[in-house]
Parts: sequence; structure tokens; C-alpha cells
Amino acid sequence: MSTSTDAPASTTAPIGRTLAAVSFATTTAVLTAFLLGSQGVQLRRELDFDIAALGVIVALPWLAASLTSALMGHWCQRIGGGVGLRIAGLTSAAVQLAIAAFAHSWWFLAVAAAVAGLANSLAQPGANLLLTRVVHDSRHGLAFAVKQSALPFALLLGGVAVPALTLTVGWRWTFVGGGILALLGALVVPVRAERAHLAEAPPSPRVPLRGRLGPLVVLAMGVGLGAAAAGGLAGFLTSATVAAGVAEGPAGWLLAAGSAIGITSRLLVGSWADRSTRDPFAAVATMMVVGSAFYVVMAAQTVPAYLVAIPFAFGAGWAWPGLFNLGVVRAHADAPGASTGVTQTGTYLGAGLGPLLFGTIADDGAFGLGWLLAASWLVAGAVAMVVGRRLLDRRRPA
Repeated sequence: MSTSTDAPASTTAPIGRTLAAVSFATTTAVLTAFLLGSQGVQLRRELDFDIAALGVIVALPWLAASLTSALMGHWCQRIGGGVGLRIAGLTSAAVQLAIAAFAHSWWFLAVAAAVAGLANSLAQPGANLLLTRVVHDSRHGLAFAVKQSALPFALLLGGVAVPALTLTVGWRWTFVGGGILALLGALVVPVRAERAHLAEAPPSPRVPLRGRLGPLVVLAMGVGLGAAAAGGLAGFLTSATVAAGVAEGPAGWLLAAGSAIGITSRLLVGSWADRSTRDPFAAVATMMVVGSAFYVVMAAQTVPAYLVAIPFAFGAGWAWPGLFNLGVVRAHADAPGASTGVTQTGTYLGAGLGPLLFGTIADDGAFGLGWLLAASWLVAGAVAMVVGRRLLDRRRPA
């Protein structure tokens, strides 16, 4: 494993407090995209647009992020991960409060969703860089698992918001609550801990990724395919379960329960990774293949099928992102922000195109076909993980 002076110093911030702060800040910075999906039924009803338009809205945060992720990764490497994550949180807060106050058409939601994508593209590499600097490398597996749990936790909040807020006081107040959480998240980012680390161990000069982009691009393709499947799950599970006969409130709780299972799985896998010598990318590929089988089960589009498949779709099919980032950072310890900025491009592109394609297919209620397509994305992503790992091995010095 390569090392650099940009790795964590021997004296690090308290891990529990640091992980809690970074996870909360990351969750609230990316919450907008998941609220747009979970509120889809109510948004469509009030603002009068179809499933295909919802697919565009759910896709835009990720597509916008894909265009700026590599740039944001390099920017975070310059300004600091904590500062980048704080800016992302403030942007997310502004977007959600604007939706609550001014959204009266689907195109306004689309513009807001695109701006939210900029916050996301800054939050992810910022959080990755911050963790590599303030958490000891022996705990990086757990650290990235906690940080990557931010996405399913944001989805959990989106699911809980349906019965708790949306069906009681309305979807606008749901976005107000999200905006307030994002403001709080920006405030708790441990910027001082990162500055203290840099005072003890200044980062090494930026190492260009030129010559190492090949494996990163293949890995970005793999994570993008996995993210496409996850994007369909996050953006349309509520709508699909309602179409299968589940009431809106219970559909929100199903989404929340699946997200909770996904979070638990990520934490368990991350803790395992800190003690294991197994290649993270091989484990990611295995989880993708297992998850794909339960996407196929959901294609039956029945309530029992969803009850059986949802725990495994989240617990295997979407519990690997922390493990993936751990593998990327271990292979590029001299440039964690920049390298994950490249791979996050694939994540965002997949997370954007996935809902877009899924929404187009499911516009006539063909959710079953959408789940089958998502399963094929997971299998293809697993293949890309294996190929990317082999390319990394070839480029590693003897």
C-alpha cells in the first residue's frame, strides 16, 4: 500500500465524534436528491407531471455532479476537505429552502435538483479527504462505511418523512426540515481537526493522476453501473410499491426499513474490512452479484416479492460503496481527494442515468422491467470491478 505525508497523523481527532459529524454533514448535504425521490408521489400530484419527468428530476442532481466531480475533487485537495464539505452543506440548505418556498412547477424542481448536484459533487470528495486526514488509516474501513452510510441514511430520512411530515403537514415543510438539517450539518464539520492535522503534517505536493487514470476509469464505470441500479432503487421504490398495492404511508416505511438495513450492512462490512486482508474490490463484486438476484425478485411486482427482496437489495446490492472508496484510497493514498473525485464521476453519472432510464421504462407502470434492467447493471458493474482491480495490479511497481 502506498503512503504519503498526507496520511493521518499519529494524533487524530476522537473517532466517534469525528465520524458522527462527518456522516451527519454528508447526509444533509446530499439529502435533496433523496427527498425529491421519496416525495415523488405528492410532487407529481400537486405540480402535475408524469413518472418520466420525475425520472429527469431525480437524475439531474447526479448528472450535474458527474460533470463537476473531478474538478471538485482537485479543488478540495487545495482548500481542504472540511471547507469543501461545509460549503456543500450550505448549498444544500439553500436549495431545499428554495424548493419549499418557490417550487410551483416541475422545471423549477429540475433547476434546483441540478444545483443540488453541485453540493453533492463537493461533499463526497471533501468528506473522503477529511476522513483520510483526521482518522487513523487502521480505521479507514469503518470510517468510509460510516461516511457512505450517509446516502442510505438520507434515503431513510426521505422515507420516514413521507408518513411523518409529508402526509401530515405537506411536502414543503419536509424540505424546510431538510434545509434546517443541512445548516446544522455545515456547522458541525470538524474543520479545526483537519487544520490541526495539516499543521503537524503538511500534505505532500499534489501528485498527478496522469498515467494512473486507466484503472480509475474502469473502476468508475463499475461503480457507475452499481450506482445506476441504486438510483432506480432510491428514486422509484416508493412509487413501485404503491403501484404493487402498498399504501403511501407503509411504502415510505418500507423505504426507511430498507435504508436502515443498508446502513447496518455498510457498518458491518466496513468493520470487517479493517480486520481483513481480502481485496475490497473483489468483495464489492460479490455483493453486486448477490444484490442483482434480489432485484430480479422485485421484478415480480408483488407485495410479498418486495418484502423478501428489499432487505437484500439494500443489504447487499447497495452496501458496498464504503468498501469501494476504501479500495480506491488504499491504492491512491497520495491523492485521496483527486482519485475519489474521478471515481465519483462514475457514481454520479450512473446515479443520474439510472433513474432517467428507469423512469422512462416505468412510465407506463413497467416497474418489473426496470428492476430487471437494474439487475443487469449490477452484474456488469461486478465485472468492471474485477477488471479494474487487475489493471491496478499491472500498474503497481514490482
